[in-house]
Amino acid sequence: AFEADLGSTDTTAPSGVSVASATGMVPGYGCPLGPDQVVLAEVLWQGTLGVAVYDTATGVVSVVDPTCTELTAVGP
Repeated sequence: AFEADLGSTDTTAPSGVSVASATGMVPGYGCPLGPDQVVLAEVLWQGTLGVAVYDTATGVVSVVDPTCTELTAVGP
C-alpha cells in the first residue's frame, strides 16, 4: 500500500529535489503539472529515478521520470 507522511515538514528528497506541493512544474524536472497535481516524493521505479505525482481530483498516483515520461500510474 502507498503511504506518505503528509504531516512532514521536510520537503527535500535525499538528492536535494524539493518534493513540496508545486504549482505548474515538477521541481527540478521542468515537467508541467496539472492544476490538481502535487508532487509527493522522489522514488525509484524499476531502477529509474522519478517523482510520485498525486492527482487530487482523480486519486491517481503516477511516477514521472526526469524526461517527463509517465512510467506507471495507479488509482482507486
